[in-house]
Amino acid sequence: MQEPHSVFLVTLFYLIRFSCVLPVKVLFLQMSVAVVFRMV
Repeated sequence: MQEPHSVFLVTLFYLIRFSCVLPVKVLFLQMSVAVVFRMV
């Protein structure tokens, strides 16, 4: 059973590892936020 802290560390690791595709991450984040606000 993973702890939330370790999950956060893994997420942070992947964000750093794939920092080269940061624009794609930003675009995906904007899309996710738009979907969330649309559902609310």
